[in-house]
Amino acid sequence: MRLVRDIPGQKVLLRVLIANGSSDLSQGITSALSEVEGTTIVGVARKMTQALAMIEIVHPDVVVLDMELPKENFSGVLSWIKELQPAPTIVVLSQVGGTTARLRCLEAGADYFLRKTAKLSDLAVILQQITPARHHRWRFRL
Repeated sequence: MRLVRDIPGQKVLLRVLIANGSSDLSQGITSALSEVEGTTIVGVARKMTQALAMIEIVHPDVVVLDMELPKENFSGVLSWIKELQPAPTIVVLSQVGGTTARLRCLEAGADYFLRKTAKLSDLAVILQQITPARHHRWRFRL
């Protein structure tokens, strides 16, 4: 578990928490999102329990959540996150890309669903869309 503080003087529009079991993928996500202006990574968790604790501590605007992190009730986790006020935008990453998995996640509260095989630039595009959406209180879906 790693928490990061905001950088003084830096304009931060989106605070992002990454919850992913793969350190290589987490590093790739961090690198890709560092290119998105106004975005800062406020934490990286390797386990679901760490991610849930960090969400309560850092109150991220966006949670990039690995669907394969061990947890008995992933839909319940999504619902719990969405009950927070203000609720963060949830981007689910998954090895499984079928319509059933996507619909299950979206119905449980995910705002976006990406396969782990997607380009990391796709995640950056989502965050670029979220930035004006949060500023104007709208949300976009890909």
